[in-house]
Amino acid sequence: MLGRKKQTKYENEFINYICDKGYFCQRTAGSGSGKHSYSDCILIMDLRVFLTEIKATKYDVFRVNGKNKKQLERMREVASRHQPLIPLLIIRWKNKRENKYSFIELNNLPKKVVYGECPIEAQIKGK
Repeated sequence: MLGRKKQTKYENEFINYICDKGYFCQRTAGSGSGKHSYSDCILIMDLRVFLTEIKATKYDVFRVNGKNKKQLERMREVASRHQPLIPLLIIRWKNKRENKYSFIELNNLPKKVVYGECPIEAQIKGK
């Protein structure tokens, strides 16, 4: 698990990346830790509002289990109570130069995500 300082680095890096593409993204207070926290960022893209959880990994597979699973289930629950919020898992692939991010809408919670399966434009734009 990443330390808080490193995780914040990846959250801020993502915010800069997505804002450079012309979208709005704001980090939430507490972001992911604490009793009342439910997401890292709020992202507005193409008239859709996403609750996002950003995870980073150096591996080619990200597994959803343990604490990660609980966080994502909580975010899904909050989004379902506040339509039209969409829960979104963003994975930062640390050792990749292209397609650094995968975006996964959490209609169903996956057991794992493999690098290259969900490129940003295809997942977010709904192509």
